Amino acid sequence: MSEKEIVDKVFLSSLSSELLNKSWCMFQVSSTSYSFIQLDSAQKFRKLSGQRLSTLIDS
Repeated sequence: MSEKEIVDKVFLSSLSSELLNKSWCMFQVSSTSYSFIQLDSAQKFRKLSGQRLSTLIDS
């Protein structure tokens, strides 16, 4: 997409912003890969409180 050898933070931030304007979400899943999902699908995900998330991570 970027036609660059090295993709910098500025490009990723701009891409994420543009995608969000088009109802898409982008998130990093590893140091070299990203995932994309439509915003309406992501909004249907179960919401977790900070306390519940901490409990799940610690278990």
